[in-house]
Order: sequence, then structure tokens, then C-alpha cells
Amino acid sequence: MAHKKIAFLIPAGEVVHHDRVVSYESREVDKIIKAGLNLGDTFVFEASLRLAAFEKLECFSTYSASVDEAVARLNECDVAILRGSNYINPTMDWGNLPEVIERSKTPVVAFGIGAQAPRYESVKVSKQTTRFLKIISERSDSIGCRGKFSASILNDMGIKNVTPIGCPSIFRSNNPKLSIAWPPQQISRVGFTSTRGFSPGYCDNALLATKFQLDTLKELDSKYETYVLSQGEMAEKIFFYRAYEQMDRARESMRLSRWDLAEMPWLEKLYWRGVFFGTSPLEYENMVKYCDLLIGLRLHGNIIGLSLGIPAIYITYDSRTRELVEQFSIPSYDILDPTPFSVRDYLVDDTFRTFNQRFAINYGVIRNFLTKNGVQNNMFPDLRNLSQ
Repeated sequence: MAHKKIAFLIPAGEVVHHDRVVSYESREVDKIIKAGLNLGDTFVFEASLRLAAFEKLECFSTYSASVDEAVARLNECDVAILRGSNYINPTMDWGNLPEVIERSKTPVVAFGIGAQAPRYESVKVSKQTTRFLKIISERSDSIGCRGKFSASILNDMGIKNVTPIGCPSIFRSNNPKLSIAWPPQQISRVGFTSTRGFSPGYCDNALLATKFQLDTLKELDSKYETYVLSQGEMAEKIFFYRAYEQMDRARESMRLSRWDLAEMPWLEKLYWRGVFFGTSPLEYENMVKYCDLLIGLRLHGNIIGLSLGIPAIYITYDSRTRELVEQFSIPSYDILDPTPFSVRDYLVDDTFRTFNQRFAINYGVIRNFLTKNGVQNNMFPDLRNLSQ
């Protein structure tokens, strides 16, 4: 069965072909370069759409021009799903969405929301955030959060009906039998999921994270066919699209983030040869399929590989990445670890054993979460039905 109509709250991209998503800026190169894109949100949005079973879709941003009209539209939907993201933070602005939700009669399901902090510590939130999430908790069987840390923050807010479900993106292939084959017969091509921007809310040691990335990239580039997978930084888009007239701007941006191409000729060669950027999850899917292994800091850049059965090693640097690898038992290395990072340390038979063992369990957790919250979905009831 499928819902006649569902609502998605805070979408992240333009929906095409029912449950596929592209960036809001995906057609004109100049606009793509200028746009402040966050492709990670797009990955979550598309994966969530693919798991839900529905005929028609309504989308609601944080701000509605007319609250009355938005309430009327929302009341026509069977259920509203809040897209997963790092909403539990000190600066989240919900606009007038809480008023729309409070005045409507539609059940609301939070699907993989999380807290944001550099470390596992208390997170200050606004009264608006507390009020909004309490409304959602009252309208649903439970709030679906990223992991135990986010669950503890919600508990501190007085919200007790919480289920840690991880991130919907890892289930985009909807395959409960997914398994990572490891170790690989060979590693020829490596995708490094990078980020150059570290705000205090995400990482409290940006210098360490930057040095780790550059050292690791240089080492990987000396041994493998290496690609830098970017999710929205301006300089990387300029290199990818060969926007020569903006190259000085790209170089200056990289210099300010301590990725100075003038001081690292090897990095400039790598950028001319191996930078990738896409405007849709499908483009990233096609790119990571070309890689034998993914390594890096990007939560969703790595997770799209895992969802396809491609091995990924997380470099954890904040509460989000640490929480996710714990939820799914994903192999990882923390930038605070004093021992040097080496791919060789992970080339042992049992590296992905726990992840593989737990994946079907985690699949069942998120399927049961959707079912208990009244969300018709495309997930398999149990493994036996896969043969039917």
C-alpha cells in the first residue's frame, strides 16, 4: 500500500521522477558555482523519498507565505516527514513551520534528526526548537534520531519517546542483505571525501583536521589513483567545471583554508586531474561505483558508498560522524587518535564483519520505526520476502 499524499518538511532539492532529487541549481554552471550547496542534505532527502511509499508529494520549507494556506495543504496529507538533519543546535531557525504543524491535524515523523556539537557534550537549543520537537513527539510514536548521543540530548529536553535509527541515506538501495566484501582483491582507485570548512560547531581543532586531510591525501595520491570528492565548496567546483576565469578566486579560497596550491604542487596536480563534484545523488552514486574504497570526513559522501556495498573508512572529527559510526559499527579513525593513520591497518578480514552482521538488524530497526509511526514504506518486511 502507498499513501495518497505525504508531506516532506524542509526539503533539500528539486524532486524529479517521483523520488529522485537534484540540486536547486543544477543546470547553469555559473549559478552552480555561486550557490551555497549542501549535497549531503540532498542525499538524505532522496533516500527518505525512496523508502517511503506514496503517490503524491507536498513540500514545506521553514517559511510559508501564508500559514492558513500551508495548514490547509498539510491537512490533505496522510503524514508529514521531517527530513533528517542537524537541527538540534543553538542557531536553528524553524521560521513559521512550528505554527503550521501545531495548527494542523497531520501526524508528523522526524526521520533521522541529530544534534550538532564538536564533542559529546550538552547542546543549547532555543525555546522554539524545544517546542517544535515536543509537538512532533506528541504527534508520533517516537522521534527517529541519528544515534545515542542525539537521543540523550532529546532526553535532556524532556523528550523521552526516541528511537535511534541512524541516517536514512545508508538504506537508499533498500537492500537488507547488503554486505561489504572485504578485503578487496585490489585497491586501485580511492575516493577521498573532503571538507575544507570547519566551523566551531562542527570541529574544535580545525588545524588538526586540515593537516590530517592534506597528509592523508598526499599519501594516498602517491599510492593509488586518487579522487577528491567535494560536496559543495566553491573552489572545488571551479576546478571541476574548468571555470578558468575564476581560478584566482579558487586559489585564494584554498590558501585561506591552508590548502595553498602554491606551496603544494602535488595538490594542484591532483585537483586538475581528480576533483569531482555533482548536483545529484545519482551523479555521486555513479562516481563512487568507480572507486574501490572511500576514505574521508564527509558523513554522506562515505555513506552513499556504503549504501552500494562499497567499503568506506570514516575519519571522525565531530559528534555527527562519531555517533553514526557507532550506530552502524562502521570502520573509522578519529583525528584525535595519536597513532598514525594507515590504510594497511584496515586490510584485515574482520574490518567490516560487525558492520555486515549489524546491517540487517539496523535495517529492521528503521523499517519498524516507519511502520510504528504509520508511514507506508517500500522496505521489505523480512528477508524471506526477498525471494518473492
